Amino acid sequence: MIRFRVENLGSFFSLMILIDAPPAKVVEMLEAMQLLVKTELFVVILAIDARYVTLCLEDSYKGILDAEGGSKPTGLDYLEKLIQISYRAPPVSAEDAMESYLNNQVDKMDRASRIEKMDREKDNWKKVRAGVRPPSKANHRKSMKLYETQKFTEDEVEVLRNSCLAVATNPRTIKRIVNSYKIMKIVWHRQERHVSEEKRHAYLLLLVLCASSTLRKPMHGVLSELELETKPPGESNLAELVASHLGGYAGERCKECIVFYLEEINWGNNMMEWQSMKKDFRLLRSFVFVGERFEVSQKQFEVDDPDTTNFTSSATKDAAVRLFES
Repeated sequence: MIRFRVENLGSFFSLMILIDAPPAKVVEMLEAMQLLVKTELFVVILAIDARYVTLCLEDSYKGILDAEGGSKPTGLDYLEKLIQISYRAPPVSAEDAMESYLNNQVDKMDRASRIEKMDREKDNWKKVRAGVRPPSKANHRKSMKLYETQKFTEDEVEVLRNSCLAVATNPRTIKRIVNSYKIMKIVWHRQERHVSEEKRHAYLLLLVLCASSTLRKPMHGVLSELELETKPPGESNLAELVASHLGGYAGERCKECIVFYLEEINWGNNMMEWQSMKKDFRLLRSFVFVGERFEVSQKQFEVDDPDTTNFTSSATKDAAVRLFES
């Protein structure tokens, strides 16, 4: 689909072209833009996913462009020739930038409201477990409005901040993670389920790991195993299970996050606990992009950690080293 919009900006006109089309159409539009920029009437601004456009070009110009490079130019070489000034939106990695961005994305719950909410959830959960419904379900729903349910606690914001810094996510990915986690919280609320803070933090970290382009392949293995298992896995806790799949894919800070937030999530031989957690793993997988096939080499997944201040202790670092080396 190609949509046009023309705006009168006084001394000049702005022509906006939105492209959501097959690869051949994308290439046709790029070729048309080359004609426009040859005159002094047009200044073209492109907002693109360079990875997708590069693949479109290499597919359209087979035999001329080559993804491997070598003696032939690549699709990226074509783009660099077309685009005179390029700007890539960088990942949110600076500590202060991450803090500011997260504060703009989430509504935080004050401590008093958080304690009241936790007490109310635990009380209702005990009544449900005992077979007694809350006295007034309508009043309960009114008191727990959806906008309150979606609010992040200070600890949840901290988990999100540390996790995103560990895998260098970009703003669009962070927004998707925030929205996915909000929906998970709504689901838990409507199911009248009490999910412990430790588990919530663990699931939030898993959302971040799955959203990272560098970790999608190994995280696909993690969620596939959790989905297929009919009994508790052999690993004693979630950190061990994730570590067995990530191995060398994860950087040092990412490993520390895994130990810090996932080591306390264990199931032992408790089938009821495992079944409850499995529902959450299925729910989590519904919100992440983990495809069924991966053709990306191991080298493409190797990334350097951002040089940022660690939030974990030396004991956590040592535990991460032991876990990933075992």
